[in-house]
Amino acid sequence: MAALNRYELVVLTQGRAHPSSGEDAEYDRRHAEHLEYLESLRAAGALVLYGGSAEPGTRLRAVLLFQAGSLDEARAAAEADPLVRAGYLVIEVIPFVSGFRAPRRSG
Repeated sequence: MAALNRYELVVLTQGRAHPSSGEDAEYDRRHAEHLEYLESLRAAGALVLYGGSAEPGTRLRAVLLFQAGSLDEARAAAEADPLVRAGYLVIEVIPFVSGFRAPRRSG
């Protein structure tokens, strides 16, 4: 039997209400920073994948799959997200194992 691969799953749920796009310049700026931040974590290799809910208005906003090394490291990275810091998103960090290895981006 193959060894299980260990990850940290971060579930992002709705915090304070999100304004509609174009309705609040401050929120729009933070949202752009949020996406840039997630991409920087992915490029650094700590974040394996991320994705948002395709269903508008749900409490579940997104999930992040980290391979940061520990729950504390994944939690710290998620807490540094601009939308989490501003209270728009709330995090839950869960240990996650898989028999499949998530693909790593080359170059």
